Amino acid sequence: MKRVLFVMAIAMVFLLACDKDDSEPEAIQSEIRRGSTQAEDNQLLSDLYIEILSISSSQPCANESDWKWTAIGINSCGDPTGYLPYSTKLDVDSFLSKVSFYTNQQDAYNKKWGIVSDCNSPQEPSGVICRDGLAQLY
Repeated sequence: MKRVLFVMAIAMVFLLACDKDDSEPEAIQSEIRRGSTQAEDNQLLSDLYIEILSISSSQPCANESDWKWTAIGINSCGDPTGYLPYSTKLDVDSFLSKVSFYTNQQDAYNKKWGIVSDCNSPQEPSGVICRDGLAQLY
């Protein structure tokens, strides 16, 4: 009986650990699935990207030292599809987690739909500059 209770307790821990956080936006809870259509997958990536852009631009840029940048997305050659500035005043771990999730989903999309690229990738930025309250990469 103790063995059964122990196994059930371990199973419960795994089930609870895998439970998705209901506070996350719906797009973050979704992912590229085997049975989804290309249009559905495109919409998912678009929704994720818009959410990430919204977070990225949610802070006014007054001091360049409060800003960093990160790569986002992935083309079929393994290079980033772009770069985004972000404020260090954000919940950086959460933001970078969303960016990583988006990048992983774009990779899954590329593989699922056989997307090919010319392998041109944007130039890596040198830094962030504030202009009229907006963060711009240079």
